[in-house]
Amino acid sequence: MLKGVNRQVLEVNRPESRYFERILFVVKPEFTALPAAKLLKEAQHQVNIHHSAPPRMRAAARRKRAFLLAGAALAVVLAAILLWVLLK
Repeated sequence: MLKGVNRQVLEVNRPESRYFERILFVVKPEFTALPAAKLLKEAQHQVNIHHSAPPRMRAAARRKRAFLLAGAALAVVLAAILLWVLLK
């Protein structure tokens, strides 16, 4: 929720985003005199920084899941071998 009447707001549209249609940046009062192009460039930079982070986290989660599944498969194989040896 945005409060206040005298705020400069910069809107960045992200149509390629799966979840969000736009991002609203509220400009600090001391920077309202800056050119719109400079503010837009900084806003795009902030969007790109936060847009690139999730894929790396997803890749790390995939690696963790792969190691857990490999460990579980190894445990099942070792348990089967142990049972086979004990029941022989």
